[in-house]
Amino acid sequence: MPSTYSTNLALELMATGENAGTWGDITNVNLGTLLEQAISGYVTQTITDGADTTITIPNGATGVARNMYIELTGTLTAARNLIVPNNRKLYFIFNNTTGGFAVTVKTSAGTGISVANGSKLILASNGTNIINAVSYGTASGTVSSVALSGGTTGLTVSGSPITSSGTITLAGTLAAANGGTGQPGGYAVGDILYASSATVLSKLAAVVAGNALISGGAGTAPSYGKIGLTTHVSGTLPVANGGTGVTTSTGSGNAVLSNAPTFTSATFTGGAQTTPSTASGTTGSISVDCSASNVFATTITGAITPTFTNPRDGQTINWFITQDGAGGRTVTWPGIFKWPGGTAGVLSTPANDVDLLVATYRSTTGFWYATLIKDFA
Repeated sequence: MPSTYSTNLALELMATGENAGTWGDITNVNLGTLLEQAISGYVTQTITDGADTTITIPNGATGVARNMYIELTGTLTAARNLIVPNNRKLYFIFNNTTGGFAVTVKTSAGTGISVANGSKLILASNGTNIINAVSYGTASGTVSSVALSGGTTGLTVSGSPITSSGTITLAGTLAAANGGTGQPGGYAVGDILYASSATVLSKLAAVVAGNALISGGAGTAPSYGKIGLTTHVSGTLPVANGGTGVTTSTGSGNAVLSNAPTFTSATFTGGAQTTPSTASGTTGSISVDCSASNVFATTITGAITPTFTNPRDGQTINWFITQDGAGGRTVTWPGIFKWPGGTAGVLSTPANDVDLLVATYRSTTGFWYATLIKDFA
């Protein structure tokens, strides 16, 4: 009778008296190639994008599905399937595809197991479907004792084994040495805790040393809340922590305002000034950054073509333009300038002469309305 093949690994089972003269070759293939492939074979398999990828275990010949360890490669645009034969067998699967998508390892009629991108799983075929070969530590399991170390990222887990898909919920306080805040759950670094009991206050102080704790008086149940400051503050709140640096409205210090504050009504007493700024150059194409100041001063050393950036509606700028020691420098004004009578201003040309450009910007028209006051000699 002719040779047959084993049910799961498809090794050739030679009948008595068969394969005369080739028995040794067949044995070498069975033991040295096919069995070795099944026990320790490592192979890469490209996953087809847009269709299922099917691998097989051919009778008496090498095949991808016979390998113990299969690394999946290829570029995917969606989750895909890897179809394996119904043979009962163990698989080590590494989803090393690119694109960030899972690959489901399954038999043709089974539901299979999804292997997330970048994950490595041990799977088994039971003859009809693919199942997870690890029976402990799944996402639905319960972990009774787990030790964490390594901080808030890259935690090292010891104790009962779990898989990467599991979830660990901490009960109580995660110590600062392990990357926690040392505070009760729900609070983060920088939160200020307050308690309504002096006794609770003293106990919390031992847990969250360095954070401000506020007692609301004895005799009531303790409570916790967030104030949102990094440290306890009394007296003056420094500018660095968002304060004004002053204790009263008449004190000295810097007031911290928004980027573009709007004043409905304001009265200023004493001296006031706008610090002059300069353009980006002194000759050729130069830029006047209107967010830097309302007053600019530039000594030009050649013909200039200015541009005006970051203006605000209604902003008026004063630009003092000085001829250098040679004089004779000219300017080409941008087309968004409007002039009295439609005639653009012309710079004074004597050496060291000073002209003053006064211009107001209107966002509704997109134009600057300008006049040139000349010859401050």
